[in-house]
Amino acid sequence: MAKKAFLVFVVEDDPWYSKLLVNTLSRHPDLEIDSFGTGADLLDNLYRNPAVITLDYRLPDTEGMSLLGKIKARNPATEVLVISEQDSVDTAVTLLREGAYDYLTKDSNLPERLTHALGRIRQRINLEDTIADLRTEVREKFAFEKSLIGESAALRKLFPLLEKAASSDINVVITGETGTGKEMVAKAVHYGSERAEGPFIPVNMAAIPENLVESELFGYEKGAFTGANSRKIGFLEAANGGTLFLDEIGETDMAFQPKLLRALQEREIQRVGGTELIPLDIRLVVATNRDFAEEIKAGNFRQDLYYRLNVVEVRLPPLR
Repeated sequence: MAKKAFLVFVVEDDPWYSKLLVNTLSRHPDLEIDSFGTGADLLDNLYRNPAVITLDYRLPDTEGMSLLGKIKARNPATEVLVISEQDSVDTAVTLLREGAYDYLTKDSNLPERLTHALGRIRQRINLEDTIADLRTEVREKFAFEKSLIGESAALRKLFPLLEKAASSDINVVITGETGTGKEMVAKAVHYGSERAEGPFIPVNMAAIPENLVESELFGYEKGAFTGANSRKIGFLEAANGGTLFLDEIGETDMAFQPKLLRALQEREIQRVGGTELIPLDIRLVVATNRDFAEEIKAGNFRQDLYYRLNVVEVRLPPLR
């Protein structure tokens, strides 16, 4: 993907300072620079989405505070470097609160400070671009067609159901024999959803001892029990903003199931030994190789919890 030109606007009515700023910025040959002498000319060109604007605080037709607000209202991502003849701490603090990136004064250090500020901005933007590219790669990696290998009609038939699950925020139950790729499906649902930028927290319920399930999922406060030497964030809280994947959900102890059900109903939890109510914003995906109907009939799984979990069920075909 071709990178957009790094566009910088210089807004300065003093021809000498305008030339100084343009010459300073021109030391970076990969910048595209344009200059304006009034606020009106700047506003007429904001549709070009500059990455950075150097803004003279006092212009013939307006002043910096008013113009900064208009810039941020129309182009929130544009960074604004306000430049003024006055070295005023109060003005600088106010401008920074209103969204300016930095406040520079017209003195002998202006070129150096401008170069440093621009370097910091470009470093951050490059990092954000890198993160965005990595997120795109992860989404593509876990796209259904790429992560689920197979040409059988039974497998291909699942794709529309998985796309429907990913496009919503509903709980999902994945069933299938061991080795059929239940966690891969859970990842595909997560990374294909609006929660893709949030965490994906996988938990193997069969690997957690019964007496530790509550503290591991809900977390605990310091001193809640012997050995609790500090606060621990549980898996439910850690998954906030993203997806919690509970593998082998059929192994969950019956004594813990009502607590999990209440957490899902109320959308909040309390850490063990704590009193604070912590809001939950998660999507839950669970998996099992057991038959839920048989487990409910045998008294090993609560029916009300099953109905809370099973909004969409994905049955993975056997590898054979």
